[in-house]
Amino acid sequence: MTNRTLGSYHVDLVDQSIDQYVSIAGESLLSDDPKVWETYIQRIGRENIRGVFTGNELVGGLAFYRVGQWFGGREIATAGVSGVGIHPAHRGSGACGLLMRQTLQELHDEGIPLSSLYASTQRLYRQCGYAQAGTQTKYSLPLSDLAASGLPLQRELPIFRFPSKSQTPPLSALRYADQIRAKKSNGLFQRTDGLFHRLLHPFDGRGSITYLLGDESKPDGYVILKPGVREHGIPQPLVATDVVANSPRSLGRLAALLYDHRSMQQDFQWFGSPVDPLVLYSTRSIVNVREQLRWLLRIVHLPGAIAARGYPASVSGQLHLAIEDPLIDANAGAWVVDIDNGNASVEPGGVGCLQLKIDWLAALFSGYLTPTQLIDIGELTTSKTGRDVEQQLELFTAAFSGPPPWLPELF
Repeated sequence: MTNRTLGSYHVDLVDQSIDQYVSIAGESLLSDDPKVWETYIQRIGRENIRGVFTGNELVGGLAFYRVGQWFGGREIATAGVSGVGIHPAHRGSGACGLLMRQTLQELHDEGIPLSSLYASTQRLYRQCGYAQAGTQTKYSLPLSDLAASGLPLQRELPIFRFPSKSQTPPLSALRYADQIRAKKSNGLFQRTDGLFHRLLHPFDGRGSITYLLGDESKPDGYVILKPGVREHGIPQPLVATDVVANSPRSLGRLAALLYDHRSMQQDFQWFGSPVDPLVLYSTRSIVNVREQLRWLLRIVHLPGAIAARGYPASVSGQLHLAIEDPLIDANAGAWVVDIDNGNASVEPGGVGCLQLKIDWLAALFSGYLTPTQLIDIGELTTSKTGRDVEQQLELFTAAFSGPPPWLPELF
């Protein structure tokens, strides 16, 4: 049995220990294919991998994508944490907690406002200040339903086809359509080239076929489909790694394109928003949700995050917050947030009328929860010191309102 004290661990760049990290992370995440990990490291960047060591021995690590994440119509710098793995003999020792805490402090010192992640178990990450802040939803819909839905199928809009194994679609075209969608949503990433590569070239090696809808360089939308394999039987599902339709014309063209696959494929499976257009047009009262995951968000640099977010232009006023953050001292304390014409400024001070912890602030920040919901579960309390509590709550609710936060991808 290996016993370690927390003081015997330290966190550093993985650098020369990359093979050890791959071995540990591969065991932890049930994926030991060296080609998969080589691709993963290329996509995420070696400089974004951190390890926890005892002496010179690496006992665990994590990586993070440097992305933007959209909230309130604005892109905010975010660290998308991924690939967390700890040597089995060092689990339960505090090594992973130390790794997370020091990585978060590093990101704060760098001025990165946010961090997001998916967690197989949430307890550790909740202790580090993360909270549930949005969903990833996988839908399934019979292709036949697209013709009966009332959604007008149209075939006039041009389509450009790109099989990934022979012709990669221009990332600038994908990014153009994806950013239009992201700006109207909450929670979506401003994807790196590596994250687009994950969609176009899945780890299972099957490749993809991308269809651009409309203009080839500035499309109205696109869909990235994983080709079927006859050995899996017929009919089989038509699976998309990503779907974007930014106009009624592109939505109708998308529906027709999908419907025209029905001779060999039966159901369409895709990752969509909580209020997805294809679901809205479905004639079915019961929507088939194959899977729903919840991703977590952490406010790493509080004044930076609140100032970087967008807000409804009609909302103006002053919020007085009192924040608890046991990990990052600079986030804790009383803050005054001035909101006007879609912008916010943040200064320390004020009377701390609205009191909550940093994790629950993240759930409000994303629009996943409302102040009323947090009051109902006892995670938001109020002080009447010189402030109208009801007006403060109304302003808090209005400022962070918007589309329900979601992500179409794992990372």
